Amino acid sequence: MQDWTQDIAACAAESRLGTVLHIGAGEATELPACLEAGADRVLLVEPDPQQIGALRGPAARDPERVVPIEAALAATTGRAPFQRLNLAALSGLELPGALREIFPGLRVTATPEVDTLSPADLAARIAPDLEGEGGHLLLLDAPQVAELALHGLAEAGLLLRFDQLLLRVSDGPVWAAGGTAGTLLGWLRGQGFAVVSQDRADPDFARVVLRLDRAAMATRKLSRENAELRRARDTAQAEIAALQASVEAETETHEKHRAALEAELSGRGAEVERLRSELAERDAQATRLTGEL
Repeated sequence: MQDWTQDIAACAAESRLGTVLHIGAGEATELPACLEAGADRVLLVEPDPQQIGALRGPAARDPERVVPIEAALAATTGRAPFQRLNLAALSGLELPGALREIFPGLRVTATPEVDTLSPADLAARIAPDLEGEGGHLLLLDAPQVAELALHGLAEAGLLLRFDQLLLRVSDGPVWAAGGTAGTLLGWLRGQGFAVVSQDRADPDFARVVLRLDRAAMATRKLSRENAELRRARDTAQAEIAALQASVEAETETHEKHRAALEAELSGRGAEVERLRSELAERDAQATRLTGEL
């Protein structure tokens, strides 16, 4: 399998490298390129005991910058048999039949027990190294778990801390946790990443370079916020219209009630005047009768 040395150098030329997370590090062929590019720290995730030995020497010489994580990414944290294959880059926790169809000569050479880490536990372990702004790079050279890793990092809120991604993914559905190039690239675009380049020289696996498009993300965020503001404005306008209609209805009711009261008062005033007139007439009659007597 082609290494990523030139791609790492291109990423470093684009922006300063912070933390490099290399999942499927193997014998860490790309480690010198990461260190020469000035990476602050390189986290090497590799489960195969046969390959881990190559990571321990650099880690011992530069423990502040080189950190091996000796585990396989899996659905749960624990222990599991590791299928070491005669094509080391395809080794993993499962050996799907589809892989044998692509590589008929593929065979298992050993099945050592290895530690496993769930995406959530891996995220908790690496989160402190991804703090702040800073040109973090994800090198995911493990098509066996590409989908599991990417979705796990996204769920932990860490995926968007990486400015650049280097991925090797399967073109077709091979591994249950691997996903396919088409599906994963579509999903990553939705997360805010733009494809910089794709290498399809290998008919079975795509090598893809992506960069986080912060400008596009800011535009989408602004569009979402504007849409929310428009919805809030429309809701407020509807509430105001309802209140105005209620006030107008109440005002009309009060006006009718007042008109009715005024009419009743007017009627009673006329009745009082009639009674006063009648009383005056009777007083006059009483006075005349008294005089006649």
